[in-house]
Formats: sequence, structure tokens, C-alpha cells
Amino acid sequence: MFELERYSGNPILNPIKDHVWESKMVFNPAVVLKDNKIHVIYRARGEHEFKGILISRLGHAIFKDDGVTLEKRFENPVFEPEEWYEPAGCEDPRITKIDGKYYLLYTAYSGTEIDPFLGLERVNIAVATTMDFVDWHRQGLLLPEVEKPEKNGVLFPEKINGYYVCYYRIDPHIYVAYSKTLEHPVWRGHKKIISPRKGMWDSEKIGAGAPPIKTDLGWLFIYHGVDRKGPSRLKIKKTGYGTVDYDRTYRLGVMLIDKNNPEKILYRSEGFILEPKEDYEKMGMIPNVVFTCGAAVVREKLLVYYGGADTVIGLATCKMADLLKAIQNKSI
Repeated sequence: MFELERYSGNPILNPIKDHVWESKMVFNPAVVLKDNKIHVIYRARGEHEFKGILISRLGHAIFKDDGVTLEKRFENPVFEPEEWYEPAGCEDPRITKIDGKYYLLYTAYSGTEIDPFLGLERVNIAVATTMDFVDWHRQGLLLPEVEKPEKNGVLFPEKINGYYVCYYRIDPHIYVAYSKTLEHPVWRGHKKIISPRKGMWDSEKIGAGAPPIKTDLGWLFIYHGVDRKGPSRLKIKKTGYGTVDYDRTYRLGVMLIDKNNPEKILYRSEGFILEPKEDYEKMGMIPNVVFTCGAAVVREKLLVYYGGADTVIGLATCKMADLLKAIQNKSI
């Protein structure tokens, strides 16, 4: 079976105990290739709480284009809760470059006590833009018309048939929506297009990983899938602050999406390309998790940065040609 190869120096980023905002967890990173540098915008949690919930902020690290040589890691968060819809955190960033501008889609978490306007929506996708990862311009909630909790939002990097395309999740399915513009978007055509598969590694729920990557064969779409062998999470006794003991596993798989039709799935992997195997993926704040929000292609090599057990960040790679061949041969 085809699988990504882990970097031997993993974890590539760890929590920093002296930074109160990222002392416990760094995970689920977005990835952008800019000026021959790899910018990693990652989710972090530390000492600060909102009504008993660890607050998520976004940190920033810069690597050389070899993917592993760290050039700079900022001491302070580059993005953190400011608005009424996100007091408990800015989570799981995905970043897409469109027409020279970087669009950040993230999960805005309002916590357990939520604004009456949102009803039961504790999580919503929010959007901000930047040109330099320093100055950010919030645009508010991405999908205010969706009256259910949604997350895992990704944008395609270019228009398809005149429309910008967004994938997002309403548990447990992946949906699609379209907008003519991103300046004041009006998202239309909301439709469920991809679902979990009973009895498989992605049987409980699925969601976007990295934003889709254009290839000669179609759009390469990395996604996460979850299965569960044990009882539901609500019935499991906590074993420590932020750590629960349950038999649920997050893995990564791939799909190939038609170039001209984001609703047409040309291929979906039977197996997975990464699953928790190493200690830093199996043991942590949330055990048995590999979860990506970003990937980059450098010199024909795919670099997938991912969170391990919601505690550290790892890197796994492959040659793009090998992955596409495996897709063509249906050998994943």
C-alpha cells in the first residue's frame, strides 16, 4: 500500500513551555510556499482559558524550501480571537493563495456558552486575508446562511466555470458551495457531495485536509477520515486535563477531483496515505490522530505538514509523480 514517508526528525515543531500561548499544544498547520520559503501557520494552545476551554491561537514558523530547516519561529501569535464569534479560539487554519492574496479559512469557536444569534452553532468557518502574514483583515463568518455547525473549510485556488469553490463539512459529510466573488461573497448551491463509508477507515466522519492542489490529472484533495471502535466520546471518562481515552482514529486519504466539476470524484482511495503509528501520533492530548490543514509542492515533492495527537507537528512526504501513479493504478 502507498503511504507517505515521515521525516526522520519528527516532530518538526513542539510546544514551547516558556510561551504561555503555545505551551501545551501545537498542531493542525496551514502551509504556504512564498518567496521560496515555507510558511507554516499553526494552531496552538497554552495556559489561557475561556470558561474552562483552552484558547486556540495561530502561530507562525518559516522553513527553508527543503521543508525541514527552521529559519524563524515567531514568539507571539500572529492571529488570535478578537471577534464575538470566536472567544474560545481560532482553530485549524487553511490558507489558499488567490490572485496574489492569501485567504485564511479557520474554525471560529464560540465555546460552550454561545451567542443567541448562533443558536447551536458553536463552530463556524470564518475568513481573513493577508498579503504578508503580519497584517490580517477579517471578513467575518464565511457561511452565515448555513444554520448548522460547519468547519473544515477550504477554497480552491482558482475559479471553476466562473465560480470560486468552497468545500466544508457539516458533520459527517463534505459539502460544496459556489460564489462569483470573494470580496463580498454570496455562497450558493450548497450540496452534500462526499460521505463517510460504512465499515471503512473513514466510516464516522470526513473533512478537508489541505486546499486542493491542481495536477495534470485533476485536483488532488487530501482529506481526513475518522473511524471508531469504542463507545461515543461523551461516554468516556477523562483520564487527564485535555486527554481522553477512546478508540477513535484520524487518518489521511486522497481523492482526485475533476478539473472542471468539483462535484465529480474521479478517484477516492480505498486505503489511507498516513495513519497514527509513531508515539507522537498515538499519545498526546488527543490520542491516535494525524490531521493536516496544509501541504506544499516543492521541486515535484509533496510536503504534508500535520498535527500528531493534537500535540506536535510532523512532516510526511512523497514524490508527486509516485502519488499520481498510485492514483492512476488505484493502488491506494
